[in-house]
Amino acid sequence: MKKIKITPTTKPYQLKSYWLKEWKVVLIATISGCLFNGGLPLIAIYQGYLIDEFVRNVGFTQLLSAFSQFLLVVLLLQIARIIKRYAVRLFANKTIATMRLMIFNKMLHLDITESFEDSTGDWMNKIITDVELCVEGMRKGTTEVFDTGVLIISYVLAMMVQDMKLTLVVIIFIPITLFLAQGLKNKIVLYTRASRDLSTQLTSLTYESIDHALLFKLHGLSKNLRIPYLKTLNEHATRSFKADLMQNALYPLYNALSLIGIVGVFVIGGQKVIDGVWSLGSFTAYLLIFNALSVKASKAAKLFNSFQMASVSWERIKPHFSEFEEFNSNKTLTHESVSLQLKNVDFSYNTPIIKDLSLQITSGCFIGICGPIASGKTTLGLGLLNLVPYTGQILLNNKELSTYSSTELISFIAYCGHQSQLFNDTIRNNITFGEDKSIDSVLQDVCLDEEIKARSDGVDTLIGSGGCTLSGGQQSRIALARALYTNCPILILDDPCSSLDLATEYKIIQNLKRHYSNRIILYISHRLPYFNEMDSVLILHHDGTSTYAPHELLIKENKDYRELLKAGGIDHE
Repeated sequence: MKKIKITPTTKPYQLKSYWLKEWKVVLIATISGCLFNGGLPLIAIYQGYLIDEFVRNVGFTQLLSAFSQFLLVVLLLQIARIIKRYAVRLFANKTIATMRLMIFNKMLHLDITESFEDSTGDWMNKIITDVELCVEGMRKGTTEVFDTGVLIISYVLAMMVQDMKLTLVVIIFIPITLFLAQGLKNKIVLYTRASRDLSTQLTSLTYESIDHALLFKLHGLSKNLRIPYLKTLNEHATRSFKADLMQNALYPLYNALSLIGIVGVFVIGGQKVIDGVWSLGSFTAYLLIFNALSVKASKAAKLFNSFQMASVSWERIKPHFSEFEEFNSNKTLTHESVSLQLKNVDFSYNTPIIKDLSLQITSGCFIGICGPIASGKTTLGLGLLNLVPYTGQILLNNKELSTYSSTELISFIAYCGHQSQLFNDTIRNNITFGEDKSIDSVLQDVCLDEEIKARSDGVDTLIGSGGCTLSGGQQSRIALARALYTNCPILILDDPCSSLDLATEYKIIQNLKRHYSNRIILYISHRLPYFNEMDSVLILHHDGTSTYAPHELLIKENKDYRELLKAGGIDHE
């Protein structure tokens, strides 16, 4: 079987785009579906013909001919059915993959404020469950256009050919069944939406329990977690039961309403047989077609309910679709020198964090950034990656920061944040992302070379999920080595040495000054013992303002800076 290749779609926030994207598969499904469902009444007709031939006691040859015609019709229709099912399933599987690709791509391009809006549990529910439920509704819709729509039309036409008046009488309850199903739309949507929201809460609680299992255990809170979890679980079970009940339990009612007309078929049709108007085969064919029509009508009513449930999932995932953005990473792109200029810049998460910040930095500058807790140090680092909304101007090589693509930005800026974000892989792959290049120099720069050499597998040592086999200091130094490995002209280092002793931090700062003297280094830290090694220092204040000056000048003129030094036990006299 040919390997399926998944590609993005345009206008992913429009359902029709997924059908248009797979138009060839949909066309095959349409043709085969029309052939199969349009021809299904022929089975009942040929079956009735076969019964008439048997009743007339015709010869073996004529009976064999009638039987062969019946088998040929069945065989051809089943071939069309197989093709239709294959095409519809292929459409569904490719659409599920395409939707997940589009949502995943959107996740990769979220800014910081957007990423706070949904929990991990919410994302997992939408990417996995809601996408599947939505596409299942699309699959059923694609299938039932033929299995129900075309087929019902074919059945009704076949019945009208035999007796129009009788047909109009016996099918009168079928529209009533469909209207009843449509009338339950609001309740089904209400229960389904509540069920999906509670499912998200359950997933989020589960992820939180996993992520903080040790914390809860150490504080004796494991038992307390069961209370909100069980409460949410019970509510979810209740809502899910109501939603399933509305969708499935009413199917027998739909079926019974659709079959009421069978009384007319037996009474009026039976009289036609007695009067000699119909043969036994004609009556049998009509009865079989009506029975199949009633079953399809009741399934169509249930199908309406499935569409209503799928619409809830579509509403949940639709806001997370946007046009596909490519990552044309060009790691060979280099920059000999860079300049970074901020003019009256404000950074904010709904409320201002940093106000009216202006400074200019060029290659070779080693800048220390400090300030009290929650003064915006991390916000500044992320803002320079264009991950935080800002006003004013940020010029990178005289070009506005917001106009750079993400690919262009990563060729300029390497970032090392608070969280090490290590993978369950080797030390080498955590630094190089799979590139088979030497990492000896960066390991020496972060003072980790000797510790790794002491391990039997060296740089090929597996470090476990999140680097669980390493100490906190080793984790942070691997993350720092990763940033240095990129060879970017701007390094934004957010508290890279917070889990290290001061002696090791001093060695690393000296290595940065010695081996990365042609870079812009923004060294964010709440520890200031070596800020005298920096070219200049930027202090962020609680009120959003800032001060930018050399270390010596700040000691003389800035009270906040002296207090930060004093709080860190640093003698500035």
